[in-house]
Amino acid sequence: KTTSLLVKKWTGVIRLQRKIIDLESRLAQALEEVSHLAHLPPGTSKRTNPEWLPRAPAKHTLTGHRAPVTALSFHPIFNNLATGSEDATIKIWDWETGVFERTLNTRTVTDCELDSKGKNLVSCSYDPFVTLWDVDNDYQNFATLRGHEHSVSSARFLPGDDRVVSASRDQTVRIWSIASTYALFRNLRSRMASSRRHCIKD
Repeated sequence: KTTSLLVKKWTGVIRLQRKIIDLESRLAQALEEVSHLAHLPPGTSKRTNPEWLPRAPAKHTLTGHRAPVTALSFHPIFNNLATGSEDATIKIWDWETGVFERTLNTRTVTDCELDSKGKNLVSCSYDPFVTLWDVDNDYQNFATLRGHEHSVSSARFLPGDDRVVSASRDQTVRIWSIASTYALFRNLRSRMASSRRHCIKD
C-alpha cells in the first residue's frame, strides 16, 4: 500500500510539473494578447485562443453510477475526483484519464467534499448522519457524526480542515470537531438549513 501511494504521489508531482509548464506557456500567450489589446480601438476585443471556453466533445464521460449524480469534489493536489450519487455510492475517478478507481458504499448521497489538503472526504445523505473518510487509508470510514434529527442536505470543511459544518432538514446548522466528533455548536437554527446548499466556506 505504501509503494502504491508513493507511486501515485510521484506521478502526481510529474503531472503538476507538466501543468506548470503548460500554464506558464498560456500565461505568456495571454500577456501577449493583452499587449495587443492595448492598441485596439475602445469597445473592441480580440480572442484567438480556442481554449477560452470548454468545447464539445467532452474529454471524458464518467459512467458507472446507477442514479443521478448529486455532488462532486476535485482533489486539491492529485488528479482524483469524488462523485456522490442517489445510488448510495461515492465513486473515485482519475479525471485526467477517465479511469474509475473505487466505490465507497454509503447511503443516498446529498453532498461530498474533499478537504483543502486532500486528506479527508466528508459526505452526507438522506439520513441524520455525516460521514468522514480517510483518503490516505484507502478511503476508510473513520468517523460518523451523529446529532441531526432529519436528513442532512450539505456538509463542508471549514478553513483549517479540523471542523465540518452541516445543514439539515431539521432546520439546524451544526459545526463539528473532527478530532472529537462532537458538535461544537448545535442550535444554529435556520429555516434555510433545509435547502440543498447552505454550507458556504469563505
